[in-house]
Amino acid sequence: MDGLDIINTAPAAMIASFVTVVMLLALRPLAPSLKLVDKPGGRKRHVGHVPIIGGICMFCGFVIGAALAAVELNTLFMCVGAALLVAIGIIDDRHDLPAGVRLGAQVSAALIMVFGARVVVQSLGDPLGIGELQVGAFAVPISVFLTVALINAINMTDGMDGLAGGFSLVALFGITISGPTNSIASSALIGVAVVASFLAFNFPIRANRPIRTFMGDAGSTFLGFIIAWLCIAATQQQNAAISPVVALSFVALPLFDLTSCFFRRIFAGRSPFTADRNHFHHVLQEAGLTRRQILAVLLSLAVTVMLVCLGLHAQGVPDSFLLLSWAVFGIAIDASLRWYRRHHDRRAAART
Repeated sequence: MDGLDIINTAPAAMIASFVTVVMLLALRPLAPSLKLVDKPGGRKRHVGHVPIIGGICMFCGFVIGAALAAVELNTLFMCVGAALLVAIGIIDDRHDLPAGVRLGAQVSAALIMVFGARVVVQSLGDPLGIGELQVGAFAVPISVFLTVALINAINMTDGMDGLAGGFSLVALFGITISGPTNSIASSALIGVAVVASFLAFNFPIRANRPIRTFMGDAGSTFLGFIIAWLCIAATQQQNAAISPVVALSFVALPLFDLTSCFFRRIFAGRSPFTADRNHFHHVLQEAGLTRRQILAVLLSLAVTVMLVCLGLHAQGVPDSFLLLSWAVFGIAIDASLRWYRRHHDRRAAART
C-alpha cells in the first residue's frame, strides 16, 4: 500500500477507530442487561465479570469505515457475511449454541463470499515446485474449507486477553503492507484500526483493568472471516503481489496452533473438536509465564514468521521453499514450546 493510498484511507480508518471506542464505552454499562458478560469458572480464569461486546463494536466500526472509504471489494457481501457471524456469535456468547449451528453459520458466510462476491480460490500458486496448481472443480469446497479453518483458528486463540486481537492485528497489517490492490489494502487498514482500538480495552495492562472487555465469539469469528476474505482476494487477483503460500505466513501461529491441537486430540483418541488446554498459550501458562510474557513470545513469533516469509518472497525465493520453511517454522515452534513446558515441569519437580 503506497503513501497516497494510506493518506486517502487514513480518515476512514480513524473514524472507524473512533466509532469502535465510542461503542465500547457506550455498550459496557448495557452488557449485564443484555447478558453479554463473561463469568469466571471452568477453563475461564479471568477475574470478575467482563463484558463481551468487542465483536459488535469492531464490526460496527469496520462497516462505517469501509463505507466512508468507499472500498470496492464487494463490501456489501463482506458485511453481510460478517453480520451473520456476529449475530450468531452474540447468541453463542449468551446461550452456548451447538457446534453444528456455529459451523453452519461459518459455511454460510463462506458461501456468501464465494457466490456473492466471487472471492474464490482458483490457484494455490506453486507450493510443490512443479508449476502453478489450479484447483478447478474443487474451487468452492477449498475456498469454504480454508475460510472455515481460519475462522476457527482465530477463534481458538481467543483464550487470553490480547491474543486473538494481537494475531489479527499482525495478519491485517501484513495484508496492508504486502502490496495488494487499493480496495484490499484499504479494507485491511480499516481492520487494523478497529482491532487496535479494541486492544486498548483488551490488552492485559493495569491501566485498562477497569474497562477490560472481551471480543467473544462474535469478534473472533468476524476477524477470522475478514482476514480469510482479504487473504484469498489478495492472492487470487491477476498479477497478485503475493502468493497463497505467502498469505499463510500472515496467520502462521493460529494455523500452527489449530493443526497441533487437531492432531494431538486425534492421536489421543478424542474428537478433534473437543476443548482442552493444549493450545500454545496454555502450554506457556503451565510453564509459568505471565500473560504479558506469553503475548510477547507468541506475537513476536507471529511477526518473525511473517517478516521472514515476506523477505524471502521479495528476494524471489520460490513458493516451494517458502512452504517448506513455513512448515519447519511450525514444527519447530510447537516442539520448542512443549519442550519448554516439560523443562519447567522437571525443574519444578526437582525443587519439591
